[in-house]
Amino acid sequence: MRGQKLRKFDPRHRWPLGERRIVATDNTGRGIVTEIRPDRNGQILLESEVIGVKDNSCQSLMEEFDRALEAGGVQSRASDRRATGGVLQLASAREFLRKKVECAKRRLRRPTQASPAKVRR
Repeated sequence: MRGQKLRKFDPRHRWPLGERRIVATDNTGRGIVTEIRPDRNGQILLESEVIGVKDNSCQSLMEEFDRALEAGGVQSRASDRRATGGVLQLASAREFLRKKVECAKRRLRRPTQASPAKVRR
């Protein structure tokens, strides 16, 4: 869904919010990272990327996401999709993954509570 431009935007209005990033994940670790920002022409650009998918279901996940956007009233031109081979393209996707890895490393470094050792005298 990279490069999808929304049609219902009046370029005469400024986009006061700048860039927005949205990350949604499910309980299996799959997720969609979306960046929303104005492009050079004042149109709204919506770029999304699938993360955490290991079974090649990313295309079906993006199709489901497209249908949900349409059901929510988002009208856009055809999606410009491309396979990335698991290499993250969006800065927010890379940032999300970096934070997730750092959090996992911190959890691994925490000392575990072991049962007290028996002392022999």
